[in-house]
Amino acid sequence: MKGFPPSWTHADLYAAFKDFGPIESAKVSLNENFESRKYGFIKFQSVLDASTALETMNGKDLPESVKLQVAKFEQRRQKGDKKDPAAGESAAKFNNLFFKNFPGNWTDEQL
Repeated sequence: MKGFPPSWTHADLYAAFKDFGPIESAKVSLNENFESRKYGFIKFQSVLDASTALETMNGKDLPESVKLQVAKFEQRRQKGDKKDPAAGESAAKFNNLFFKNFPGNWTDEQL
């Protein structure tokens, strides 16, 4: 992930996306030293809320001249698959997002 400060926390991620709808979990990936790996995951309760967040936040220009990258989360074994074999549902239904390039100093006003 590019442009994501190591100080970014789970709470910062949650706060940045909470206005899109109820969030079940918001996690920043951390290394063995508990520093941000500069990417994270958000799980919304609603597919519609996840889609809205994806459409709104993907490609958003950040103050550090980096574009935020938000995408539907796909497990490695599912990438390129049309269906999730475990759920038996179309891949078009999702509520998990992957994001990167998210600055740690964003405020609600900057969103």
